[in-house]
Amino acid sequence: MPKPPQNENKPGFEPHFRYKQCLILRNDVKMSCGKKCAQAAHASIGAFESADKTLRKAWQTEGQKKVVLKADT
Repeated sequence: MPKPPQNENKPGFEPHFRYKQCLILRNDVKMSCGKKCAQAAHASIGAFESADKTLRKAWQTEGQKKVVLKADT
């Protein structure tokens, strides 16, 4: 399991994330921004709950990085 970064308080420090959760939102789905955000949150929790226990713990230890992207279709 990865250890948390040790130099996070130093100027210019950029953390390295080995684990991250990527969410892709489709632009062609006709929903309000709020509904898309709610659906993304549901998907995020569902993916977390179905992931391997070791990976969940590693992702949590590292800071739970999430990346949200958008796709046209």
